[in-house]
Amino acid sequence: MNATATTARAIDLGNGLQVTIDERGGEAAAPGTAVLLLHGGAGPQSVAGLAAALSGDARVVTPVHPGFDGTPRPPWLDSAAGLADAYLDLLDALSLDAVTVIGNSIGGWIAAEMGLRDIHGQITSLVLLNANGIRPDNAAQVTDIRGLAPAEVGRLAFHNQALRPNPGALSPEQLAVMAANQQALATYAGEDFMKYCTYRSGVNVLTMTSGWSPGLANVCGAPGGTITSVPAGASCTASPTVNRAVPDTT
Repeated sequence: MNATATTARAIDLGNGLQVTIDERGGEAAAPGTAVLLLHGGAGPQSVAGLAAALSGDARVVTPVHPGFDGTPRPPWLDSAAGLADAYLDLLDALSLDAVTVIGNSIGGWIAAEMGLRDIHGQITSLVLLNANGIRPDNAAQVTDIRGLAPAEVGRLAFHNQALRPNPGALSPEQLAVMAANQQALATYAGEDFMKYCTYRSGVNVLTMTSGWSPGLANVCGAPGGTITSVPAGASCTASPTVNRAVPDTT
């Protein structure tokens, strides 16, 4: 497949779980290498631009979290940790053993959980883009959005307000998908933070935030963890730093 073409397919992981994935690029990538790109609560389309940008240099696999965009979610799959286990099984199913995992928002939480559980060393690096689920040094570094009005959440979510979706311009079908996605998000994000935080050595962790404190730099004790603060008006998912964090797999 070429860098701009997208192939979608469903992968059966057993126990009633099927994961829909989009794949881009990868013609020149070494066997077993890929970027696993995990979307946030806005759904898989929110990272489609980043997937396209990265696919010129790597095979990019973007799963749809079960329950998002009308995909089925088995009742037992109800946590970020459960998704992390499922996506490690996905790496096995795709025969991937040298993977950069990039996660945005709750996708960053899932990526971090994958790093904790990667006993076979399949993950070579993690890139966490405004990840939630990570307990900071100071609770004031993270805004709890659960008690905020939707307009305030939208203001905080977008540096460039021109990119903020207008619910009034969406069709009833699109609004229904958004509502279902938020229900799935609430299921997976039922806990405030990850419970356990100890990474094996050898995993490079890059944390990107929108102006948070450097106290988040050594995420969960990850050795060699680094932080990049994205200036106002920029986007984590459009930063050249992400491209530099993805190793050359050709």
